[in-house]
Amino acid sequence: MRAITELIWHCTATPEGRAVTVAEIDRWHRARGWSGIGYHKVVHLDGSVSDGRPEARIGAHVGGRNTGTIGYTYVGGVAKDGRTPKDTRTPAQKATMARLTKEAIARHGLKQVSGHHDYSAKACPCFPARREYAPLLSDTNSLDGNQTFESEHPAKTGTVTAEILNFRRAPNGEIVGELPEGTFVTINAHDGSWMNVTTPAGYTGWVHGGYVRAA
Repeated sequence: MRAITELIWHCTATPEGRAVTVAEIDRWHRARGWSGIGYHKVVHLDGSVSDGRPEARIGAHVGGRNTGTIGYTYVGGVAKDGRTPKDTRTPAQKATMARLTKEAIARHGLKQVSGHHDYSAKACPCFPARREYAPLLSDTNSLDGNQTFESEHPAKTGTVTAEILNFRRAPNGEIVGELPEGTFVTINAHDGSWMNVTTPAGYTGWVHGGYVRAA
């Protein structure tokens, strides 16, 4: 198995809501003179996943950065007008993408998760992959260890309202990642103005409660 240190996310640059098959992407890439689909996985609108090129093979997804990386893509990335870049990910796609990212980090010991736009003058994948997946690289699943929290209220959900919300190891503690606006979290407990939350990917840490709107 080749050494892989980074996952790079892409979008298919197709209109919001339009389904795309692996066979279709394969035809696009062969038309460019490639040996076949350049992505290693494709995440469909319903959150299902199709395999593309085997991860053991070098992909064709970012010029100059295919060696040592894997490339995953989600279907979408353009508004319904067919021109405007847009984060069109469905909730099912977001959940699957977080799971795939977490699995790839564990499987390959990744050092970085990026978006195509980090290496090219493109909008793709139309969301800040480095910021969104930073908590996964930080292995924040172990933030709370065996610690338990007592609360008068059962766990409930909330939504991040800040453009970017720092995700911390402890109340007012070390910043280990960032949660973008709109992230859904499970609220576990409160400590003054601080809130213990769990992200959709299953990582637990602390955020300032003033920037989470409870459901």
